[in-house]
Amino acid sequence: MKKFLLTCLVLPTLVFGQQIKIVETKKITESGDYFYPRFSNDNSTLFVTSNNYNGIKSINLETKNEKVINNYPGAGYDYVISEDGNNLICRPYNYIDGMKYYSIISQNLIDLHENILEKDVRNLSWIFPSKQGVVYVKEGNLISSEINEFKNYNEDIYVYWDNWSIIIERDGNRKEYKPFDDAIYIWISLSPDKSKFLFNLGNRGTFIADLKGNILLELGKDVLAPEWSPDGNWIIYMNQTDDGVNYLTSDIWLVDANGNNKIQLTNTDDMLEMYPKWSSDGKMLTFNTIDGDIYISNLSFE
Repeated sequence: MKKFLLTCLVLPTLVFGQQIKIVETKKITESGDYFYPRFSNDNSTLFVTSNNYNGIKSINLETKNEKVINNYPGAGYDYVISEDGNNLICRPYNYIDGMKYYSIISQNLIDLHENILEKDVRNLSWIFPSKQGVVYVKEGNLISSEINEFKNYNEDIYVYWDNWSIIIERDGNRKEYKPFDDAIYIWISLSPDKSKFLFNLGNRGTFIADLKGNILLELGKDVLAPEWSPDGNWIIYMNQTDDGVNYLTSDIWLVDANGNNKIQLTNTDDMLEMYPKWSSDGKMLTFNTIDGDIYISNLSFE
């Protein structure tokens, strides 16, 4: 098994008067099929899935106890945690007569009680947590499903990909945005202040645009799986190289939200760090390796 070279992880860089570095990294799992980790809302738990996104588990970070949330195919790909932290909403699939159909299931994270919001729908995607519970895209339209206290989704902003366009829905108004004509845009995410969004087009790279569709920044082709920091000042991402078949390297980087400075956080020759995610307070990050191990790093912003 590959070893983690902690001495290679600390690469401080001065940006905005801050020295940013990883001060400690801990391995959370033993060997196994653990991928795409993300923190719970209170940072007490990690949620993980398998390499092919089948099933979801939780790992208590104090006790290291694991809990199977579900074993549904595809559930680990496009799931969210409700704003109150009590429910996990996932989008598993199954095949009917050789065709893929999706469902949306809300699970209580304490007793795992299930509430089926949608069942066996062909075009079902893009789940968003919201004040009332969850919003998702069904047959190209936003659907609001109440889990918690009701609030109309028209009061919010949603950005997603549908039918070869980036869709910007604001105050109930829908705008189709095609920065590079018809394409599959991925890793679309709204900034925490909801003033702009990220998106990626594989052969063109990652960009930041405003809600009118104007491209503000081109972050580069090396910015993969980008994610806003909770305060919106930083974007964490992975930088990979490959030979066309296998990954050769993968490290974690930061870039400030103005695109001015790129900061390498990890630099290991014997390990591939992938798919980083922030904690809700922005003080930690988690990631998986290509071998299916999960780590958590503490960050220092000085």
